[in-house]
Amino acid sequence: MAIPMARERPNGIMCGTCQERHRDTKEHAFLRKRVSNAFTMSTILNLEPQIQALVDGVWEQFRSFAKSGTPVDMQTWTGFFAFDVVTKLGLGTELGFVKQSKDHGIHTGPDGLVLQPSIQPFLEVFWPKILKGQAQFFDWLFKVVTERLGQEDAGNPKERKRDMLDVFVSMKEPDGSLVPITGILIEGGNLIGAGADTTSAGMSATIGYLLKHPHDYVRVQREVDEAYLQHHLTKPGDLNYLLAEKIPFLNACVKEATRLNPSILWQLPRETPLEGVTIAGYFVPRGSTVSTSPLSQNRCREVFGNDADEWRPERWLVCEKGSTPDQVKEMDKYNLAFGHGSRTCIGRNLAMVELHKFVGQFARQFDAEFVDKQTPFKPRSQWFFLLEDMMVKLKERALPI
Repeated sequence: MAIPMARERPNGIMCGTCQERHRDTKEHAFLRKRVSNAFTMSTILNLEPQIQALVDGVWEQFRSFAKSGTPVDMQTWTGFFAFDVVTKLGLGTELGFVKQSKDHGIHTGPDGLVLQPSIQPFLEVFWPKILKGQAQFFDWLFKVVTERLGQEDAGNPKERKRDMLDVFVSMKEPDGSLVPITGILIEGGNLIGAGADTTSAGMSATIGYLLKHPHDYVRVQREVDEAYLQHHLTKPGDLNYLLAEKIPFLNACVKEATRLNPSILWQLPRETPLEGVTIAGYFVPRGSTVSTSPLSQNRCREVFGNDADEWRPERWLVCEKGSTPDQVKEMDKYNLAFGHGSRTCIGRNLAMVELHKFVGQFARQFDAEFVDKQTPFKPRSQWFFLLEDMMVKLKERALPI
């Protein structure tokens, strides 16, 4: 299936302006540093029990679907899970999508944020549902943040689990003063808007590719089963991230799926410096907008091999089918699934924990197949790259003892 790698749209690369995009590298570094503690791996691992409680809710629903023979829309359900995770860990309260098996309309808020303000009049006429979703989303976010600030002012008497919002409310400006509520709302909005659909896209892509290649899914199941046996794990939720990431083929499949299906396809722009720049032998004058397509970069044959367009997770395994440590290191370096350099996705640690736990525990518990094997899913590229209508039939496994 051919997928466009670039599209024309109003005002060139982006529609309108966005204050959350910062060109100044020093300003960006300061803003990133003051929230970085919320996204360290140690912070995420401390919050992992809360992630597990939410994924346990998904498995409860999936077991019910397996018994009744009800197909599962995988993109929808990974979205439910990812939104509940970022709101629970980020703001201390989940949306309840998993528990209630439905979206409350708030999801259409972040979804609509990718349609920039310059086309607002068209939205008001043709897509009022998106604007309503945005209003619901921001009203809910404002309510959560103001309630937390009220707890802080009162000495935070209510006992609760720590979360990322604790970091956001304690952020400081360069002069040492606490950030105003607008700054907290921006970080909360960034977390939800950027941290849910991206991760759910990675989960559904990994499961989608595995089900398209059943022999690989069986291999993942076999290696996951071996990990449960080796580490004396009994319950599905006993597979934590630190164990899951060490399952070689599971880790390779996560890397390969996110390489082939990066969650964000739009090319994030950069402006050339005053002296211009030479790229691949071509001089680009100053003030030009340049960008790199992650979809194109991640299929570069010079880096990933002549079969770069193909699913082959073994490429990430050293000494299997010819991969060397240096080749794997180079592929890791040039894989743009999470961006690169100082602008690398700050939520990568959270995404990797969710991906490995979800896919590993799913493989442990369920056999699965597409309902429609001819057209198993429909790619949709807007800002995020989602695999929609991925209807999957589940069968609960008779687990090995």
